[in-house]
Amino acid sequence: FFGACSVRQMSGRGGRGRGGGRGGRGGKGKKWSYSQGQDVALQGGLRGYLISCDVGKEKASAREMIDWLTQYADKWYPEVVVEQPKEEKEFKTLEQELASELSELKQKKASARFQETNLGTNGTTFVRITDTNIPCVTLLSRGFLHVQKKGTGMQTRWSSVITPLESTCPAKIDKYKFTAQKVLPNYFKPEGPPIQYRVEVKRRYNKELSRDELIKETVRIVNTPHQVELKTPEKTIYIEVIKGAAGLSVISKADFPLGLNIRSYYPAAAKKEGEEETEEKKETKEAKEDDKKRKREDEEQSQNKKSKAEPTKPKPQVSEKEEEEEEEFRIF
Repeated sequence: FFGACSVRQMSGRGGRGRGGGRGGRGGKGKKWSYSQGQDVALQGGLRGYLISCDVGKEKASAREMIDWLTQYADKWYPEVVVEQPKEEKEFKTLEQELASELSELKQKKASARFQETNLGTNGTTFVRITDTNIPCVTLLSRGFLHVQKKGTGMQTRWSSVITPLESTCPAKIDKYKFTAQKVLPNYFKPEGPPIQYRVEVKRRYNKELSRDELIKETVRIVNTPHQVELKTPEKTIYIEVIKGAAGLSVISKADFPLGLNIRSYYPAAAKKEGEEETEEKKETKEAKEDDKKRKREDEEQSQNKKSKAEPTKPKPQVSEKEEEEEEEFRIF
């Protein structure tokens, strides 16, 4: 379903021919093409997280998200361990002990609570939940809000947008309707209070499943008394279509106040950005004040130079008779 693709690097001009020739040198840039590979495909009926990450860092992103999810899952939803009856110790050869240890490691890996599924796409990977006791949307929401409130926890380096998917199915409209009819009634009950919602559809590497058809069928399943509200919905139905598979989930604004980007919930990073912005404003203000001060000093200097350059006009000479007349006029 989420068919994994193997990536083949190709040069701009030709390639290795049948006759054994290497072909000419490529063009300036490298081109990439996708061919259907034989990797493990993501099957229908799975739960997990579709992760957007830096291109070329899909495996690193999946590993860091598995660590991030595991720390909160072990804290809030501890794994139920069933004690196995103790077996009597038997003498084993070195080869038997090695085989036993390898078997235990394989069982441990198979029983991991989160597992990576390679989608074979650039900038996207998938981490599926294998433990049925872990709630898909609630775990991610609690992790986001915990990081936002406490300001602590392991930060992710490669991962950005994390979209929870409560169920996956083949990218066929009839299969999607069957899956949506199982998921959506848990959130939109016919006898419950009316809820305003909207539907968001994202398609990647798939042009067969129509966006309008998905929205139409989703609205039909939700039905009354619930209403569509595009601007300020209470809940959002996310539908992800990638290659040959589709998945959906229902997300509340209260559970994800800053959206689905994990980087938005780290207050330390936001605070640092705010401090840098404040410092930048302060420096700009100081620079403007310095400019004003320089302008005032330049004006004063120019005025002083001008006053020095202008010759002083001699006072006009006044005769004694004129002085006496002026004095009499003042007294009068």
